[in-house]
Amino acid sequence: MDSLPINTLDAIVLVVLGLSALLAMVKGFVQGVLGILTWVGAYLGAVHGLPYARPLARDLVSVDWMADIVAGVGLFLLVLFVLNMITNIISDKVQGSSLNSLDRSLGFLFGLLRGGLIVCVAFLFAGFIWAPQDRPGWIQEARSTPLIDKGVGILYALAPRSVAAAESTTKGAADTVNQGLDMQKTLRTLTQPAPAAPADKGADKPGYSPSERQGLDRLFQSN
Repeated sequence: MDSLPINTLDAIVLVVLGLSALLAMVKGFVQGVLGILTWVGAYLGAVHGLPYARPLARDLVSVDWMADIVAGVGLFLLVLFVLNMITNIISDKVQGSSLNSLDRSLGFLFGLLRGGLIVCVAFLFAGFIWAPQDRPGWIQEARSTPLIDKGVGILYALAPRSVAAAESTTKGAADTVNQGLDMQKTLRTLTQPAPAAPADKGADKPGYSPSERQGLDRLFQSN
């Protein structure tokens, strides 16, 4: 990473922003916005239509939870298909009119905002893994990191309380695990017996000295 002429994170951010902006410019602002609304509408349609489709699905599928999945996915795809057709019709009419240039210009700006949102959301979820001081060097040294942190702060302020609570719980659990590991190491160090001191090689071994052996030899010879 150090051999690259640009920081890795900065390069990733530029690629995400560039691709998002180009795709949005090609599709146009109207189609980009309606595309997002299409996915939201498909989700809402599946959620609100599931109670009505569940009995029919359970008549066809014996397993209840599997029937619910089939009903939910089927509703989502059906609503998504219908809304996509409507979106394409509206977008084609806009691009075929005198508003085509304005639509593409606004689409480019919309793509930049969408790319920035993608990066900030990725950083928001990365906060569950790394604390700011534990980030890798290529993230801490990136020029785009301060701007992304500001965007994450805005998202965090707008996020539901459940998201903030989940992040706090995750960080608290990580701190608890780290504290437990430190306590375990300390306890192991205190309870582990000290290694036995090496035996002194110069210590006298039990037995007779040379003078005592000579005296014993003379005693045996005299007998």
